[in-house]
Amino acid sequence: MNKKFSTLLVGALLTSSVGAFAQTTVHTNPNTVGNDIKLRPTATASAAVGADVANFKGAQYYQLANDGGQVLIQSRDYTTGKLSLKFVDAADAPINASLWKIDVTGDKISGYSFTYTNLETGFPISYDAKKALAFDAATYVADLAAAPASTLEGCVSNWTWYNTDDNGDTDFANQATYSYFTSDSVVVWADKSGEFVAVKAKKTDLNNATLTNTLVPFRPVLAGAITLKANDLNNLVDFQYGDSARFSMNPGPKNGTTALSEVLTKYNFKAIDADQYTVNGFTGGTANYVVLENKVAGLLMVDTVFHNEGLPSLTPLKIAVKKFATVTKSDGTASNLTATDLSKRYQFQVTYYPSVDSLNFAVLEGGAYKITDAEKNAGTTWADAAALVPGDADTQDAVLKLVYLTPTHTEFTAGKAYVEGDKYGTDGTIFTKINFADREFDGTYLTRYTPAEGLYFIKKDATGKYVVCNFSGTMMYDVESGDLVKTQDYNNMPATMWVVRSTGCSTVAITNREYAKASDVFEGQLYVDAENGIYFIDDNQNSATMANKFNYADYLAFTPVENEVAKTSLYHGYKHISSDLLTIKKFYLGYNLFADQDLYLNVTGDKNFAPSKDQSTYYELEEVVDATKTEFNFGTGAGVAGLPQLKRTAYKLKVKDANLVDNDKVYVYLISEKGKNPYYKAMTSKQIAALPAGSSAKEAHFYLKSDQIRGAANEECYVLIDIYNGTTNETGNGYVQAHCEDEVGALSYMNLDNIATERASAFTLDDADVVLYRTIAEAKTAKIFRQRGTAKEYLYEDGNNKVNAPAFVKDFGYLGLTAEGIIPEGEATTTAMYAQYVKASNDIMPQYLFAVDTATVADAKWCATGEHGYVKEGDAHSDHTVDYIGYLAGRFMVNLTDSIEGNTGMLNNADKFKYAGYDRLGFVEAIYRVENGTEYLYILKGGNTLKGLQAEYGVVAPETFADATVFDKKKLDGKHANYAFSLRLINEDPEKDFLIESKGEGSAIGSFKGAWVKVQNSCPVLAKFTTTGSDHADEAGTIEELINNAQIFNIEEGLDEVATGNEGIDAPATISIIAENGAIRVLNAAGKTVTVSNVLGQTIASTVATSDDAKINIPAGLVVVAVDGEAAVKAIVK
Repeated sequence: MNKKFSTLLVGALLTSSVGAFAQTTVHTNPNTVGNDIKLRPTATASAAVGADVANFKGAQYYQLANDGGQVLIQSRDYTTGKLSLKFVDAADAPINASLWKIDVTGDKISGYSFTYTNLETGFPISYDAKKALAFDAATYVADLAAAPASTLEGCVSNWTWYNTDDNGDTDFANQATYSYFTSDSVVVWADKSGEFVAVKAKKTDLNNATLTNTLVPFRPVLAGAITLKANDLNNLVDFQYGDSARFSMNPGPKNGTTALSEVLTKYNFKAIDADQYTVNGFTGGTANYVVLENKVAGLLMVDTVFHNEGLPSLTPLKIAVKKFATVTKSDGTASNLTATDLSKRYQFQVTYYPSVDSLNFAVLEGGAYKITDAEKNAGTTWADAAALVPGDADTQDAVLKLVYLTPTHTEFTAGKAYVEGDKYGTDGTIFTKINFADREFDGTYLTRYTPAEGLYFIKKDATGKYVVCNFSGTMMYDVESGDLVKTQDYNNMPATMWVVRSTGCSTVAITNREYAKASDVFEGQLYVDAENGIYFIDDNQNSATMANKFNYADYLAFTPVENEVAKTSLYHGYKHISSDLLTIKKFYLGYNLFADQDLYLNVTGDKNFAPSKDQSTYYELEEVVDATKTEFNFGTGAGVAGLPQLKRTAYKLKVKDANLVDNDKVYVYLISEKGKNPYYKAMTSKQIAALPAGSSAKEAHFYLKSDQIRGAANEECYVLIDIYNGTTNETGNGYVQAHCEDEVGALSYMNLDNIATERASAFTLDDADVVLYRTIAEAKTAKIFRQRGTAKEYLYEDGNNKVNAPAFVKDFGYLGLTAEGIIPEGEATTTAMYAQYVKASNDIMPQYLFAVDTATVADAKWCATGEHGYVKEGDAHSDHTVDYIGYLAGRFMVNLTDSIEGNTGMLNNADKFKYAGYDRLGFVEAIYRVENGTEYLYILKGGNTLKGLQAEYGVVAPETFADATVFDKKKLDGKHANYAFSLRLINEDPEKDFLIESKGEGSAIGSFKGAWVKVQNSCPVLAKFTTTGSDHADEAGTIEELINNAQIFNIEEGLDEVATGNEGIDAPATISIIAENGAIRVLNAAGKTVTVSNVLGQTIASTVATSDDAKINIPAGLVVVAVDGEAAVKAIVK
């Protein structure tokens, strides 16, 4: 990132009781996990293990019990949020965590499958076979003892248990459960001190006692009824942290089809333990009973009002909500209906039946008593009555219920209820079901979220900012910079992307795509909230000391990365140039400064770097080799959803000048001097060695990291990440970043761990239009020469051994060079050669075939019978012809290396094709032909000649081209070849002097490897050059052979000359320049001023020649020599 960041804060440690209650247990403190998520309470404990069952009908939930009076619960680790299984005593089991919805599928034929879903968590008993403990009989006991409790996180939740879902009159017995994950392998649950460990084994291992003795058998039971205290009611039996409850009734009272109102479901009530309630004279509160209070309306009570007229023994009482009050007799004396008697009418014992999720409200004994029938007939009021009596059996053991006044009219009252036996799954006689309103375990509680494996952008939902990494891999919040003009594109930057990989059936791990840290930034279970987004509850990630982790307090948004380059490129995020283009491509560095978009990083006069508007400096990139590698792996996610392994290449930055052969070896170095801030400078190794004492320099090795974009075309801009620390390359990420100090016009560096106000310096790589090779107009007759003083010496075909080579082939045409005493001899000899452009060659490195004694045969027709041969269009016999492909025939220039290496090439007697130990060049008969758009050179062999092949028809018969005994057929494909030549420019001067490049070991476009034409004692030969490391070796390297010995040539048109015959060449002019080791000799220039300059135009020597053979000592290299009155010439001093 290159802008202001907000530090990724992490929350403070929770102050709740998580530390005291690390896992699910019965307690009244709030259960809190990471992200400040408050889980439901676990304050209501299970009752004793309830009744066994013989089928799965009639109940909504079951407990799973063992023979020890324990029940199975899902236990949550409040630190990580992970779920596991364990057996606990019923009294220690939070009721909801011990309840299971059991779904049964299948039949007696195919078998039955069981799914156990926990009421509290909504999560089934499940497993991930990959994480299960593998059963090995020899080590199993020790393995199990060392194994942690298994986490419920799998995607397989179907279990084999019983072979029926209805066992008739026989209750189900304890039975272990198992699940197939392959056709012959199962997962079972083993007991480890009450905790469960998932074990995977072969199905046959279920007969192995070592395994089966550890398995956990259990059976379904009905959960025992629980007498609820006030807090249990207010919490809706561990559903909420609340102070009141609301109830529902189904069905409610009605008259016909008309629903009637009743008070139980009308009000919210706060439950208060009756023995703690002392308001308004209330007395006689009884333990295990509650009063239900609505602050406005009063207390729920059994009223002294009847639903209809009639005898009390036959008439139901109403249920009302009233304020508590005492009464007196009509004469003002104390009533026999005391405060204690009245208080009984307000007290209820509420019992919860978990398996059917229903409530029973029992009235305190006496709370439903009535006046007698006689008192009612006498008109006695309740307050005047002698005493309240049961009146009828229905008012004893009274509960709240519905009563039928008529077959279609029910009312809410208090009376006796009858439940058959002790299995409350059957209907009782209260004619309704009472339970809590708004208590739905609907699955939205802690809804798990599992993103698909892949590459994502992740944002903080509340702010819309992305979670990204800075240059050192430190996590930050950020946005794509540029409020008005977009200056970044996160699609270019893997540091803004996150790899999600699966670690289980629902769990994931998340890592940054670019920065591989020691651990994942998140690993575990994600959850989703429809309103706020994605979150997690791992409390381990909540401390300020947890650097480079996602913050558990954040809600996040995941967006898949759609950019194809980001998902498929090996080099995503970094500039990469293929090795074969490095010597060809040259660049300007465009400085991305918003205030001025027309700046370039140039070298100043003192070799420092500063942005300016001109393009005065261009650069070449050279691969950094570290431990034989040039590409370095980085990042994470390789193989996840098809993502490739990311790679990046570091480059040396070489400063180029007008010299195209070698550029004085100027590289970028980071200089440290006493009393100065370190700065980057363009220097040579010799200049480094000359630094003053106390100064140091390290070569810069840069990753080109994509960070910004510029302009309407969104051109990528790269930060120069220097990876070399002076001793080693820190390939893992880098060392420092180069940074333009705009105020002082220098290039220094900054730390990679960006701080808020820092701006990164980024650069475009703009192609520099540098031509490396000279071109010749197509179908041109050319004369190639070297300049010696004022004389020109021309290449030509020498069939007369003018260099007096000790070994030669008589009458064979070698490549020669005119000189004093060396001129072409013989009939129709010439220095002109025909240059045929190879159309298949690369535009960057055009290739040419050079030929003499050429003749062109046009496309025409060939007699189909073979009788009349070559037929031009319109000639006789053209009515029975086929197409004939024309050609260019002649003697073509080749380097003779093939003839020397094992005599496998075109010629024999290879020793005769060397001169002074160097391979020579020569001319061989051949035909250039284009067939279906593909160019071929047919080189004659086996003693065949053009004259002989063309003797019968005047042209070569078409079938002869397929005869491998006649021709060596060579496809012209633009690659280096012995018969194709390129003209490598040595600088950008208008003269366009060049070296002649041929095929040799290591030949490549723009490189210094391969074979080059040099002149050895007036004989053109090949100077071979193969580097052992960089193309740009130092002064002591093998480049010396090329630089010091390859001959500089130029070219001129043949004018009216043709490559088939010409006159001789005049003798050289008087003044000559001869390059020697460490000096030049100037001949025949006595009294004239001789000036020697380097390629930059700087004068390195100037003197007056005192004789006609003057020697001037100068350093090795390419120089320009000027003599008064004569044209300047170039020379290479050894």
